[in-house]
Amino acid sequence: MKIKKISFLILIVICSFFLSGCSDNIKEAGQDITGTTNVKETIVSEDFDENGVGMLKCSTEAYAEEGMDVELRYTLKYNSGNILELVSVQKVISDKQDSLTVYEDAYKDIADNYNGLDYYDTSIVRDGNSVSYTAVINYEKININKLLSIEGAEDNIIKNGKAKLSLWLDLASKVGTVCEEV
Repeated sequence: MKIKKISFLILIVICSFFLSGCSDNIKEAGQDITGTTNVKETIVSEDFDENGVGMLKCSTEAYAEEGMDVELRYTLKYNSGNILELVSVQKVISDKQDSLTVYEDAYKDIADNYNGLDYYDTSIVRDGNSVSYTAVINYEKININKLLSIEGAEDNIIKNGKAKLSLWLDLASKVGTVCEEV
């Protein structure tokens, strides 16, 4: 397995391990890619038209450890069922500098996988009590084949060369993500 794919899988496992969704709108139970049983949540309002045009702002409730807060936010621009741009912001807040260093190093390893891939921009910011990782993916312009060579074609939101909103929503619902139209 490629080192890039391993780093990506590490991020997924870290996020899957630390995330816990909180919602009353349970749809169904299933298993995620790690084989862990999860609860699928209603992620958008019932009248949401994923084949329309618009923007979603999403967030996921998360827990890491005592004394550590986690913020997971996503902004998606979409058109006709395709994601045009995805902005993902993951922020870990803690007074434990060792814990922040672990996250910062993991984020750096993940970002290194995307170096040289145009239209996949990452930034890592560390201040006194937090570290944040931001990824901006322009799915309209990115080279999908290069992206898939990094992430792998399995368990991906790409179908027929396009990032599918329905696939992203399905994956996000498994970790308790909720979205609203803006």
